[in-house]
Amino acid sequence: MDISTFDDLLQAARAQPDPQRLLFVFAGVELPDDATPAQRERFEAGQGGALVPLMCVDKRPDELASFAALVEEAS
Repeated sequence: MDISTFDDLLQAARAQPDPQRLLFVFAGVELPDDATPAQRERFEAGQGGALVPLMCVDKRPDELASFAALVEEAS
């Protein structure tokens, strides 16, 4: 099984003989309070930082039509 796109993931999950659940974790990036000046500079240039969880969503494959639908729901 070759999964290279979100649609491939949905198809694979739907094709399983046992019911599947998909857990999606959405994360953002922040600069820690104790960041060094060099880390702050890199962060301002679009590099580095720390991942922080924003939300998670638990879905059955039949509850998602596409990645665009997931993005719209998460917005």
